[in-house]
Amino acid sequence: MPHHVESSHLQSSAATAAEGRAALLAALADGAWHTEEALAEAIDADPARVRDHLAGLSGMGLEMESDPGKGVRLPRPLELLGEDRIRSRISADILRHTARLEVFTELDSTNAHLLGAPAPAPGNLTVALAEFQHAGRGRRGRTWNMPLGSGIGLSVNWSFADTPGELPALSLAAGVVTRRVIKAVSGRAPALKWPNDMVWENRKLGGILVETAPRRGGACRVVVGVGLNVSMDSGMLERVGEQPNSAIDLQTMTDGSLPSRNDLAARLIEGYFEMFGTFEELGFRAYYESFREADCLRRQPVTVIDGPNRLSGTAEGVDSSGALIVMTATGSHRIVSGDVTVRPVQ
Repeated sequence: MPHHVESSHLQSSAATAAEGRAALLAALADGAWHTEEALAEAIDADPARVRDHLAGLSGMGLEMESDPGKGVRLPRPLELLGEDRIRSRISADILRHTARLEVFTELDSTNAHLLGAPAPAPGNLTVALAEFQHAGRGRRGRTWNMPLGSGIGLSVNWSFADTPGELPALSLAAGVVTRRVIKAVSGRAPALKWPNDMVWENRKLGGILVETAPRRGGACRVVVGVGLNVSMDSGMLERVGEQPNSAIDLQTMTDGSLPSRNDLAARLIEGYFEMFGTFEELGFRAYYESFREADCLRRQPVTVIDGPNRLSGTAEGVDSSGALIVMTATGSHRIVSGDVTVRPVQ
């Protein structure tokens, strides 16, 4: 039927365009000046197609400089994520349990990609990373915005043979692990904000999204996604947060001492692999004290918003199952979901 042929043609065209953008990004990654003609030769395309691909990369937030006499360049070299580069940095034992590791230049969502793929066998990981996500997801239906090549967008897929009783606290455990990895590679550790954010000086560095799907016999499939801001220009950094100037990146946090993105990705994969085994055996108690030490809400006046419900009081940390405890004039309240601000909502 004609509309099926047309749909197939459109999908093929989109895939070809994506391949062209990926090739062009690789050609530009060295940070040197490149003329339009040189780029056309490098990616085997005509100059008009190069201009289309440049516009596409710009639309995904890639910073570029242009000069009529020199061509275009990135303001600084870009370390592209690479499957082989990441694999070479993962320990052999964990690599044996990594059933699949995929790196994309662009993807709708790493979490959605893994949820739509076969679940790994128990004890094994599947992993997806993307330089850019067209439909990156955050908690409660929000979008996650991260310009092309500016951060880490990574998801890992795991199957629990038996659903852990404290599964809602997995996002807190993932926060603890992510914090440890960031400290190991950069020397600085962000604070953790219940239930899934990493913050530095009250600005958001990254977030975690945990999505689950029950399976037969009490088993459970889990996808843990993390988005981390690594390096952005100041103007972009002001715009990517939910509010102006509410985001921060690793470059700012470390005063320019950036870790390798491939190293960071490898350490995160190793950390999450170990986390799943520990969480399966011990639950959240293995991470409780570490979360408590990093908790930026504890003893702070907070307002919790969950749909039409609002509760203001003082955060008293989390309990052994990961729920937020808020003390109010009417007593202690156990919060299992909601958005938290550190200033009362009027």
